[in-house]
Amino acid sequence: MKLKLNKDRIFLIDAVGALYSIFWLFILYKFDDFFGMPRNIVLNFILVASCLFLYSTSIYYIKPLNWKMMLKILSITNTLYCFLTIYEVFQNRESITMFGYIYYIAEIILIMIIAYLEYKYSNATNH
Repeated sequence: MKLKLNKDRIFLIDAVGALYSIFWLFILYKFDDFFGMPRNIVLNFILVASCLFLYSTSIYYIKPLNWKMMLKILSITNTLYCFLTIYEVFQNRESITMFGYIYYIAEIILIMIIAYLEYKYSNATNH
């Protein structure tokens, strides 16, 4: 069974993914000793994820004509978020626990898959 994407659904998927990240990041914030990432860094991640949630949700409801450019911007921003996460994990490698590594690696993999699909879809000519 192949998931059929359309220009509306892809922004909705991204918004739900950002909301999912926000939820888990609040858990990481609350249990910072268990995951090992400093709280101020987790707050920055929550801020970025919240902005991406608002952006994706806005595009989903507004339905602009230049949605392909908006999707490309979203894809690039998601990729930059992953690079920021990798950087922060590396910078805080001494304090991050095994559970923190598991979370951040899983998050990076999921977001990079979504960013790849967004970029690929934004370049498709038949949409």
